[in-house]
Amino acid sequence: MINKKETFRSKKLREVLETSEEKFRSTLDNMMEGCAILDYNWNYIYVNDVNAKHAHLKKEDMIGKNMLELIPGVEKSPFFETYKKCMLERKAQQMEMSFTFADGSTAWYEVKVTPVPEGIFVLSADVTQRKQTEESLKKALQQLTFHVENSPLALVEFDSDYRVIQWSKNAEKIFGWTAGEVLGKRIGEIKWVYEEDARKVDNLSADMFASEKTSNVNVNRNYRKDGSVITCEWYNSALVDSDGQLVSVFSLVLDITQRKKAEEELKQTLEALKRSNSDLEQFAYAASHDLQEPLRMISNYTGLLQRHLKGSLDEKSLQFMEFIVDGSKRMNLLIQGLLSYSRITSKIDKFTNVDLNLVLKDVLKDLQFAIFESKAKIEIEEMPSVKADPIQMKQLFQNLISNAIKFKGKEDPCIKVGSNLSNKEYIFYVKDNGIGISPNYFQKVFVIFQRLHSHSVYPGAGIGLAICKRIVEHHSGRIWIDSEEGKGTSFYFSIPE
Repeated sequence: MINKKETFRSKKLREVLETSEEKFRSTLDNMMEGCAILDYNWNYIYVNDVNAKHAHLKKEDMIGKNMLELIPGVEKSPFFETYKKCMLERKAQQMEMSFTFADGSTAWYEVKVTPVPEGIFVLSADVTQRKQTEESLKKALQQLTFHVENSPLALVEFDSDYRVIQWSKNAEKIFGWTAGEVLGKRIGEIKWVYEEDARKVDNLSADMFASEKTSNVNVNRNYRKDGSVITCEWYNSALVDSDGQLVSVFSLVLDITQRKKAEEELKQTLEALKRSNSDLEQFAYAASHDLQEPLRMISNYTGLLQRHLKGSLDEKSLQFMEFIVDGSKRMNLLIQGLLSYSRITSKIDKFTNVDLNLVLKDVLKDLQFAIFESKAKIEIEEMPSVKADPIQMKQLFQNLISNAIKFKGKEDPCIKVGSNLSNKEYIFYVKDNGIGISPNYFQKVFVIFQRLHSHSVYPGAGIGLAICKRIVEHHSGRIWIDSEEGKGTSFYFSIPE
């Protein structure tokens, strides 16, 4: 006879079990990890969508199918060895490994395998992105380490207790101590800071370790292991945790001993140059006074002799006296040119805003007789204002325009003056239709006292273009020529905007 009470209990138990299984299945279906249950014959009993995605398959194509048939090559993989070990030993297993699929794609998975009555339960997570990130970070660290080790910078790191926790190969090269000799030691135990710089270094270190400053740059002298003294540039950064507490101080160190030595030598050279320039200024002063006075006496007394002996001198003697007067005048012209040349960079007045339109009006006024006599036609575009020395700007344009008038060709001089703005600098030009210059002499014309023509053909001291070059360079610019013999000359020079 069937016990009705027992039948009811069995039915109720079955319902509870079915409900529990449904909840369990629903939980597995909605997990972010891949879940699968395989029986002892490697057939899939249960698979969720995530696991199917990991296997590059569809869930409905996996249930009831054999894993070895569905995933080619899986039996040769470390995964299968782990599955098999769990199946045989009935102990939980865990591993992380990459798997290459039949289509050639590769992915990394973290797998946990647990024995269950049906066979094994597999929990899998795709960690491909994490592994790629780790690999990228590893490569970046390797590159950083390579660059640091192959740069002149030493890497030194101290923990919050002032102990050395990192000492690179370059630190060994710069300071002489090996990593084994300094790691774990406090800063004060190494005795590597020069006495006169110790207080400054101690103050900076205290600020860093108290987290009052997160970075600083310091130059101080250090001892090497052999006792020699070097000068180092320290780039220090405090590394802090999320609570703002100091973890360590990271320092990059550069040995600048040779650079400081070179700077000191350069300083001495500049001082010597300054003294030399001072001597040159004194010479220029002497040239403008002491040398010019005897020349004036020679010229004046020669003129008096000419008048006094006018009736008693023959033509040859008068010609000799003319040579003396002409030579005195040309010597005076050379001295004046040399004086102008030497004074260009000796001026200490600050540059002002100079309207070059007004400068060129003054130039044309000063050259009006030469312009009238040569029948020169001068075209001047609207000019900008620049930061410059106004007197030197006038001298620059006057020299270039007067040269264009002087070295005219067969036709009347036609001169064009203008400017263009390019790459934050003004490019000025003075173009003429004169006799031109051979490219062989483009550099020679800017050398002091260099002349391309004799005094009898084109008078002058041969210093005008040298003065132009010096003025332009004094204004941080450059000057150059574009010309061809018989086809005119174009002078260009630049002045910063």
